[in-house]
Amino acid sequence: ATFGDAVGGDLQIYHDGSNSYINDTSGTGNLYIASNQLIINNSPNNENMARFAEDGAVTLYNNGSPKLATTSTGIDVTGIVAADKLAVTYGVAGSAAATITHSDVAEGYGLKIQAGGTGTSRYVLKANDGGNNSRFEVLATGDVSFYEDTGSTPKMVWDSSAEKLTLSGAGGLYVGAGSAGDPSIKMNDVNSGLFAPSG
Repeated sequence: ATFGDAVGGDLQIYHDGSNSYINDTSGTGNLYIASNQLIINNSPNNENMARFAEDGAVTLYNNGSPKLATTSTGIDVTGIVAADKLAVTYGVAGSAAATITHSDVAEGYGLKIQAGGTGTSRYVLKANDGGNNSRFEVLATGDVSFYEDTGSTPKMVWDSSAEKLTLSGAGGLYVGAGSAGDPSIKMNDVNSGLFAPSG
């Protein structure tokens, strides 16, 4: 059965013996579905596939479980996001704040993180300990910093322009391990003038 003009009609709803169709391809204008709560269910009508709420969320389901929902500030995803590439845009419209690429075969990267913008771009690894403490930082200049346990002060800093690695922690540098956990090489604060190789 066909609802609508089968010859040159604006809208047809029909079943061809195998599939059902809503056909608006030959009509003028747009196809509108108006409702304050639109729900698409599976054929037994016992699972949601998609829900569209007026002035609210659009929710997509997998096997009856909500997986992606729009919010007033963006989207909420339940589960794992698998993507070839992620571009995060913030501030200037159309300017990517960061691009994360996994398995970039063409460039030979397993994981590539690239900042948007120039000059002031930096990466900071924060601790999830409630204090938002820094653990690791890379600047666009190539400088790299490692922080102490409080996350407030860098204690090992690579200055790329000077090609210099600076250790400012009180513990010194230990390389290798001898008997009873003693280091093969031990270097303390340069001001003390102490250099103590093992043996």
